This record gives sequence, structure tokens and C-alpha cells, in this order.
Amino acid sequence: MIFSPNHSEDCGKQNSKTVNPLFVIVTHCRTPPGQFILCFMALKSIKTTAVYILLTSSLFVLSNCATSAPPLQPGNQIEEEEGLTPMQTRLVDAAYWARGRKDVSCNNKSFTMDCSGVVSAVYWKAGIDLQAAYPLYTGNGVTRIYRYLEDKKLLYRPEEPAPGDIIFWDNSYDKNNNGKADDELTHIGMVVEISSRGDVTYIHHDYISGVIFAHMYPPDPSDKSRNNGMRIQSLGPTPDGKSTSGDLYRKAGRGWELKPAG
Repeated sequence: MIFSPNHSEDCGKQNSKTVNPLFVIVTHCRTPPGQFILCFMALKSIKTTAVYILLTSSLFVLSNCATSAPPLQPGNQIEEEEGLTPMQTRLVDAAYWARGRKDVSCNNKSFTMDCSGVVSAVYWKAGIDLQAAYPLYTGNGVTRIYRYLEDKKLLYRPEEPAPGDIIFWDNSYDKNNNGKADDELTHIGMVVEISSRGDVTYIHHDYISGVIFAHMYPPDPSDKSRNNGMRIQSLGPTPDGKSTSGDLYRKAGRGWELKPAG
């Protein structure tokens, strides 16, 4: 899903020629011309300007289109079509803002260029301070965010998480260097969208490529055409053969339900 801001056309120029009000109704109100055929015939037969204007005004009222709708901005269409909350919409917009950036500092706050820093920056730009609770917990950034959502009872493990959900993975690398698949909470990302087929697009910080979008399909984690690699390539799969984003998916958290900052 790619968003492009809509730009309003310049409607300020006036033309000295007389504009047929029916043309205005059809073009600016996006009303099928067929609905106005009878009205058009009536207008053509009327010579009195006052009546002509009166009928034209009535058409505007009847068509419920006195003014044009404002142009959709990035994210507005998601909320309208998919039923996202305003916060989820802001988080999706923030993810598109963050993708490809070399620095995700925003709103007078700096963030580290790692997985927890990027997710924290996306949330901060949308209005939620994930790091406000850092002093209450120990461990890396991934662990602290996880414990925060756990205490708020916002963790769950769906096969189809929601846009704005924070995703947690285990065993993306061998954190304790023991060669076993016992490394919990090693990576974090955020859901950007869910396709009609159930494929999850998420944003995260890749140690090689930077801030990117990637994909996951929890119902079939072994399908590498629908699941990006998650484990550091140089390590190879875990001893039990797991390596994809679907394989190593631990849980998701509805961080977008947290109280906004300030």
C-alpha cells in the first residue's frame, strides 16, 4: 500500500464566459449526468435568470453536494476504508516517514539507529512515548518495551496482527553465544499493513539495509516467498531449523492503545 498526497487543483481563476451551472454540478459534485437530464431540459426551456438561478441552487441542495470534500492526506484513506483508529493511522504514516532514513530523530528527540530505536521513533512521531517506561525495567530496548506492554496487558499472539502493532521476535541472533535457540526478545518491528491474503508488512531496522519494510506470513512461516529472513545470515538457521520472520515471531503488542504523551 503506497500513499500519495492528493493536491488540490487551483480553482481560483475565473473565466469571463458564462458557466453552465449544470456543468458545475456534474463535475464538482461528481453526480452522474444522467440524473440531471430532466433538470437540464427544464433549464434550457426557462428564459428567466432568477428562476434559472433558483433551480440551480435547488439542485445543489438535492444533490447533497454544496461543497467538495477535502483532499485525502496520507493515512486518511486507511482509516476510512479499514476502520483503523486515528492513532493507528498516524503510526502507519510515521512508518512511511521513517522508511529509508539514516536518522529518525524527530519532535526534538533523538533515537538510536537500531530496532528498538526505530520503533520508538515511529511511535514518538505519532504521539506515544514508548521509552517513558524504560526506567521501570531492565534489559535491552526490546525487552523493556515488551515488559511495558506485558504489564499493560496489551500482548497477544495473532496470526494476523493489526497495523500499528509492535512485533517481537526471538533468536534473530545468538545473543548469549551458546549456539542454542534460547535467545528471547532479540528484535522488534511494527506492522504497517495486512494484505487481503493475510501477509504482514512491517517496518524494522535491518543491520545491513537500515530502516526498511519487510514481510511475514505467520500461518505458513516456512514459506520463504512470503516471509523475509529474520536470523542473521552468517549464523544460519537455529538448531531446530528456524530462520524466517514467521518462524521466529514471538508475540505482538497493541502499543497504539497506550496513552499518548503529554
